[in-house]
Amino acid sequence: MTITVLLAMVAGAGIFLAFSGLVLPRQVRLEQPAQVRGLAALQAKLDAAELPVTAVEFLTTCALVAAIGVGVAVLLGAPALAVAGVLLGPALIWQRMEGQRDKFRQAYDESLAEGVQLLREGFSATGILRGALDHAARNGPEPAASDLREVWRAQAAGTDLGDAFAVVVARRRNPYLRMVAEALTLKATEGGNAGEVLLGLETMIREQIALRREIVAKQAQARLESTIVSLAPIGFFLAVKLVPWMKEYEAGFYSTLLGQIALTVALIFSAVAFFMARRLATRGLTLDVKETAVGTLA
Repeated sequence: MTITVLLAMVAGAGIFLAFSGLVLPRQVRLEQPAQVRGLAALQAKLDAAELPVTAVEFLTTCALVAAIGVGVAVLLGAPALAVAGVLLGPALIWQRMEGQRDKFRQAYDESLAEGVQLLREGFSATGILRGALDHAARNGPEPAASDLREVWRAQAAGTDLGDAFAVVVARRRNPYLRMVAEALTLKATEGGNAGEVLLGLETMIREQIALRREIVAKQAQARLESTIVSLAPIGFFLAVKLVPWMKEYEAGFYSTLLGQIALTVALIFSAVAFFMARRLATRGLTLDVKETAVGTLA
């Protein structure tokens, strides 16, 4: 029995490695980042992922989840759950924060599309860029309207339009907002008809939002099935521990060392399957624009 279980675990690990080698993209580090350690390194990762939380708050939440996992492990007599709470708790919290971030991005893009429409309408009615910006800032939906109001106040105080947008663009790191800022800044410095450019940006943003919604809708069933399959081992363990008529099937197996090892491996594989399914489902749904230096030809 022991050899059979160990061979099954080794076979499962081999299948996972083969699958990850075929599916996960190759990554090459082109430059060595600056060496930072401790809370500074964690905060840098949180900022790079655009998660609105500090390193201290993240660690505090992870410690609370770990404590809950230890408490549940003591009540159910399963030390593996304590290990899972410590190791998998931060990953689950990170995943939840990423989900909240993605929802905010979706809402921001939708409100930005409405704001660009108001900008275009205001510019067509008045022909004055500041008046169009004021119209969009006053009547646009949140959260993009708050950024437009910040830009409008900075410009009213005498700040150059490009500098006023630079602060907001650096904070949001939204590619659509950067395109809008570049179009309006170019109009302020070079002149020209900004209505056509804004119409093209509005159409592009709305098409991207519609495409993303269609993809998410088509993936809904697959995402639900992957979640159920990933959580099935945990549900089975809780059932044999809590449901009276199923306890006889367990027969004390999960109280042994081999049972704890099997439970730990099942939890790790379930978590990895869940995270991989989420990553594959959300890959390519966000527009990633990277600026590159352009040189002049002699």
